[in-house]
Amino acid sequence: MATFSLDQLKETVSEKYEPTIIENGDDKFVLPNLLQLPEKRRNRVIELTSQAEKLEETGDAGAAFDMFEQILLAVVEDDRGQELIDLVDNNSAIITEIFTAWTEGTQVGEA
Repeated sequence: MATFSLDQLKETVSEKYEPTIIENGDDKFVLPNLLQLPEKRRNRVIELTSQAEKLEETGDAGAAFDMFEQILLAVVEDDRGQELIDLVDNNSAIITEIFTAWTEGTQVGEA
């Protein structure tokens, strides 16, 4: 039988589900792993992600991009999503890359 302390489990989860961090000089924007978000925010992000996937399937890239922005607004800690979007001058390619990096890093079961 395996025995774990609560501290060990917390450390394992922290390492396994670490956030995506976007740096701007000394400043950092933290995008927590989906599983580390509080339930209300997590459910909102899941809903937005589902909508974005449907829009991508229909070929409505503009609307899907708008959903990526909404997801970043919901994910970035300390309500700094708009600040991050403004820093990249609302550049759709950069926002898509940030969203992609976050989704790749937030896959369940990956470190």
